[in-house]
Amino acid sequence: MAQPAHQTFQPDTHNHSRREDLIRRPEQRRAFPVREAQRYLRQKERSFAPLAYAVFLLATLLIFSTSYTTYAFSKYRGVILPGVYVDHLDLSGMTSSQAENAIYRQLTAIYYRPLHIVFGTNSWDPKNTDIGLRYDVPRTVALAEGIGRKGGFLRDLIDRLPLHPDHHLAMGYALNPTELNAYLMAIANHYVQRPAVNAQLQTRPSGTIALIASRPGLRLDMPASLRAIESALGYLTRQTVALRADHISPVITNAAADSVKARVDRFLQHLPVIRMGKHRIVPQRTDLVKMISFGQKVTGPHSAVIQMNVSPSAVRAYIAGLAARVDRAPIDPRMDYSMGQVHVIQQARSGRTLDQAGAYDALLATITSLRPGAHLTFTVHVIQPPVDQTNPATLGITTLLAEGTTSFSGAPASRTDAIGIILKSLDGDLLPPQQQISFNTLVGTNWDPSVYEDVEVKKNGTLVPGAGGAMQQVATTFLRAMYGAGLTLVERHAHTYRLPWYEPPVGLDAVVAPDRNWDLVFTNNTGKYLLIKTRLEPVRQQAYIYVYGPKLGWNVSVDQTGKILKVIPHGPRLVRQVPTLPVGTIQQTQYAHDGAIVVVRRTITYRNGHTHTDEIRTRYSPWRAVFQVGTQSAAPNPTPTPPASKHRSSGSGGTPTPTPIPSG
Repeated sequence: MAQPAHQTFQPDTHNHSRREDLIRRPEQRRAFPVREAQRYLRQKERSFAPLAYAVFLLATLLIFSTSYTTYAFSKYRGVILPGVYVDHLDLSGMTSSQAENAIYRQLTAIYYRPLHIVFGTNSWDPKNTDIGLRYDVPRTVALAEGIGRKGGFLRDLIDRLPLHPDHHLAMGYALNPTELNAYLMAIANHYVQRPAVNAQLQTRPSGTIALIASRPGLRLDMPASLRAIESALGYLTRQTVALRADHISPVITNAAADSVKARVDRFLQHLPVIRMGKHRIVPQRTDLVKMISFGQKVTGPHSAVIQMNVSPSAVRAYIAGLAARVDRAPIDPRMDYSMGQVHVIQQARSGRTLDQAGAYDALLATITSLRPGAHLTFTVHVIQPPVDQTNPATLGITTLLAEGTTSFSGAPASRTDAIGIILKSLDGDLLPPQQQISFNTLVGTNWDPSVYEDVEVKKNGTLVPGAGGAMQQVATTFLRAMYGAGLTLVERHAHTYRLPWYEPPVGLDAVVAPDRNWDLVFTNNTGKYLLIKTRLEPVRQQAYIYVYGPKLGWNVSVDQTGKILKVIPHGPRLVRQVPTLPVGTIQQTQYAHDGAIVVVRRTITYRNGHTHTDEIRTRYSPWRAVFQVGTQSAAPNPTPTPPASKHRSSGSGGTPTPTPIPSG
């Protein structure tokens, strides 16, 4: 229902008030009721009370902190703070001297042996002097005293609180780096360091290739080992330190070596086949393996490979062995001279020779390339004999040029037989023109050594040839024949001393010795072939060598006696005591000879009347007689012998009468 217009408005408390109704007008602001003031003050108290309480508490806490800080910083004056340790030794509350004494007591057990070093199954306990170690106790105590004093105010205060952190210090020490490094290197060189071994291939005499496995190496990790040792020295108890080592891988692995071995094995399983004329040869594995060796070839700073090497000398030796099976020297026809004509008594034979240079190149290339199952053909050349046997008259041999003869009267039958065999090997030989004539080549060198041992024996008071020396007899005869024919002498060796059966002439003898490279060599300067014929007179014990050739138109004259320029007397006899000969035995082993300087001259007169003279000069050494005298004592008589009478005559004494030694 509508209200009257004059009715006063009563605000509804449940409705919102307008802002204009709540704010007093300026003229009413001074009229502040008491209740509202009280309400205003209570609101102010409620807003400022927490701040006041906080200020009060903060002031109280500040006063307490200042008081406690003053107390804490004064409480531990002159001692080490709680919670300070060196290793596990508690130094809390100790003075510096007390702390030093405590540390020294702990160090007593390890001072001289501070470490136990191990590597693998080896171990070492070095002395402090071995590694240059010196403990610094005062410095360690000084560091302990500095805890809570040198870390800044807040940090020092925290270290002094009842609930404080612990501090564990390492024991201070000083090391001599040079001595420590030297000690570690000595250990490393003997027990740690081990070079890496590359895989290798080796040949076996059985013809196989063996793989030598690689092995990793070791190298001491010096920085890591030093750090471990330095860390272990900070304890007050002996620590065990394991040395650190790096593994070094080999440059050539087993797989790389095995790949090379597989190629070589395949080559050796399929051997090359060699054809030489009518010969078909398959080399043995052992022959080829002898030619192969293995090495390492560096291909970079840290890389290498296995390299197969082929020995040129081994390949040449194998080819030379094949040549020995194939080569055959041509054989000239053997000739005889009779009735002024030359006749063929033995037909010539062609020779053959392997082309060793070509064979070497082919085999070397095959082995180097490891070409399995290769087929090689080596060239064999046929060599025709230089002498045309179809017309012996073309050789120009028409006359006897010279004859050489020697005597060996008194020699045993064995010497005579040997001389006959050697002469037969020379009989019918053709000597080509303008070539050197080697006595050793003509007769060969595959003779028993006894034929070179020219010794003398005494028979019926006369010195005669011994059983050996047949080769020197024939060589002397050959010298006289060739020298008498006018051939040029190139090499000749004389006997050491004069032997009577070679004279006359004195000074025209020869000695050959293949083991000493002594030969008798001439040059055929006639321009034609020469023919050698030999003859042996076993009854008269004389040897003959004849030289046939062309009519040269010169005349050769050789001194038939020789000229002695000087005689060199022999010395006194030499007596040697031999304990293996019985007492009283005397044997003469050498006979006295005077030495001499002798010259034999040869004169060649040519068609135009010109002459040429040369000579052979020989120096024979003097040779004194040598006697052996026995000094062997008689065997003791087991039967007791009664003592000799003091009155026994001197003629019945037990000393034998010495046998006189001949003066010669």
